[in-house]
Amino acid sequence: MRHVFFALFADAKEADAAVSELGSFDAGKEHVHVERHTGGLDYENLAIGETRGGTRLAQGALLGGIIGALLGALLLGPQHLILVVGPVGAALLCGALGAVMGGLGGLLTGLSGPDTKLERMEALMRNGAIVLAVDAEGQWESRQAEQIVRRHGALVQHHALI
Repeated sequence: MRHVFFALFADAKEADAAVSELGSFDAGKEHVHVERHTGGLDYENLAIGETRGGTRLAQGALLGGIIGALLGALLLGPQHLILVVGPVGAALLCGALGAVMGGLGGLLTGLSGPDTKLERMEALMRNGAIVLAVDAEGQWESRQAEQIVRRHGALVQHHALI
């Protein structure tokens, strides 16, 4: 499971030292990806872990599943439009379809903007701060990477799924 966090640095030399150390620690470049942001965000080149995509995917799937299940149970079930499965089956089928469609719609809308924590840091980046977006493959790698950036004076903000 991937773990994404953002490290805010006031000093460019400390940010460079952290990037260098992240590239040389045991898990190395295979398991940890670091993206450096300075002066503001380039909205068109954000990695998927730096966007609202995951958050909006979960929100869209939940909302779509609930709406789909309700519509399936209320409209299709009593009308016997899906004869084989009945009202409960109609609710489940429509809920699953709604979750897929809602999740897809949420993902597509979420990819268009940066993560909210990264967006809040953009004002600080315009004033000279450096933000590293660290995408680690596992929990152990994420903890190790977080210790490294904290050792270099970073303020760490974790990327939340929802």
